[in-house]
Amino acid sequence: MGFFKKLFGGRVDSPEDDRKEQETRNFDMLKYDGVKAMHMGETDYAVKCFNRALEMREDLEVRDYLSQTLIRTGELLPAYEQLQKLAEAEPDNKQIFVRMADVAYMMEDYRAMADACEKAMLIDRDDPQVLNFYARASIGLGDTVNAIAMLTKAIITCEHRMDGEDENIRREALATAFSSRLLRGETLLKTGDCDGADEDAEWAVNHTEGNEDALLLKARVEAGKGASDSAIAYYNKVIEKLYRESLLHTKISGSEQQQASRQQETAAPEVMPAPTGTSELPKSLSRFTASGLEEGNSSAGATGNPFSHREETVITEAAPIEAESPRPTRPAAEETRREPQSHVTKAMPFVERIRSRLRQSLENLSRDLYE
Repeated sequence: MGFFKKLFGGRVDSPEDDRKEQETRNFDMLKYDGVKAMHMGETDYAVKCFNRALEMREDLEVRDYLSQTLIRTGELLPAYEQLQKLAEAEPDNKQIFVRMADVAYMMEDYRAMADACEKAMLIDRDDPQVLNFYARASIGLGDTVNAIAMLTKAIITCEHRMDGEDENIRREALATAFSSRLLRGETLLKTGDCDGADEDAEWAVNHTEGNEDALLLKARVEAGKGASDSAIAYYNKVIEKLYRESLLHTKISGSEQQQASRQQETAAPEVMPAPTGTSELPKSLSRFTASGLEEGNSSAGATGNPFSHREETVITEAAPIEAESPRPTRPAAEETRREPQSHVTKAMPFVERIRSRLRQSLENLSRDLYE
């Protein structure tokens, strides 16, 4: 066959060409298997695929995917090293330096973060996100004056962009301005400039609807100014907001479970024996007040679990069924009685997080009022 190809001018594939073609297929298979695994959350397999692909061929896209996957797995230093190689290959790519600054911030390496921001500012010195990152690096390095200057410049740039016509640019500018205002307000408050911090806190409260961070900053500013009643009022707003969120989460969880139960009963009705014992319902969630939190903490004891003082639910086993007796369906009363227990159990992790944040808010209030 090769003789006829040579005779009529056809191309004969050499073993080297076949090898290169096979390597290309293997590389593509590893690359796309790694991308698929990354999106499915199988990060260990994705990292293996990307590393094997890079052993076969240098590819910036694969290296970028590898850095993203390493960030997800918490391997920040290897991720930063991959980003450094990308920056060497594309020194004019601002987003690479922005990601390097973000990874350095997570590693608390503020010097490396500042270096990445400076390189990004050589490309675009007016990028609000870069300015915000540079301010965070300056705070980490103890340079408060430079941090406030960078945040002020970021805020001015964002306010100009918020007047533009592009909705996406306005939304991004608002988010960066909000973050910069919060950070500048906290920084000014630490330096004792309560009036400057109050300006940022007022802006943050007015441009967001019940944002927890904005309300907490405003409460701390009021406490710093000596307005204890006003500070307590803002802390109460945070507590009420978190309490409503916990109730909403519990309600949604209950609705989802009821819907799943109805679908299951419709698909395959289950016949269950009537239980002979009774079950005690767990106590309702205590109100989110200072006294309620103190009572929960004292009952929890050394375990540190705010739910350890709750009564354990006791459910007796169902009576055995005789062979000749009919199998009655589950009573509706039993379904109604057992339902709240599932709701509360499902909502426990969320409510525990809410309680922890409430305790932190109360600690901040105590510190601001009595220091």
